[in-house]
Amino acid sequence: MRTREERFEALAIADEPALVALADQILAAHSVTVLRPPVSGACMMRAIETAEGSVFNLGEVSITEAEVELEGERGYCMVMGYAPQKALAGAVLDAAAEANLVFEDIERLLRNSIEAEQRRRTAEWEALAPTRVQFDEIPE
Repeated sequence: MRTREERFEALAIADEPALVALADQILAAHSVTVLRPPVSGACMMRAIETAEGSVFNLGEVSITEAEVELEGERGYCMVMGYAPQKALAGAVLDAAAEANLVFEDIERLLRNSIEAEQRRRTAEWEALAPTRVQFDEIPE
């Protein structure tokens, strides 16, 4: 991940069992302080109106977030829905990445998560593409 924001996005879509397994490895070797235990809440989801490109509030989405400290680095994670284990594991991995602990393993997991999401979206688009309607413009 080039930026922490990209890491946050990848943590949010990553497979929960894989996140928890890697976080457990880190927890077995390092002490972690939970600064904010997993807590559920709501977050406003914004969208872009396609005709004019204006941003609007689509509605609230339920989320779970957590924050930890590991080796002097803070880790944070927010995921959609109620997923306390995933949020806590994501925060541990974020802190570990910031502290450069098992960085390659974290990067590989997150890169695989992004690639899997891209494959899922491509398959979804390919399934929907035949139903697309194209309108022809009538010349004046």
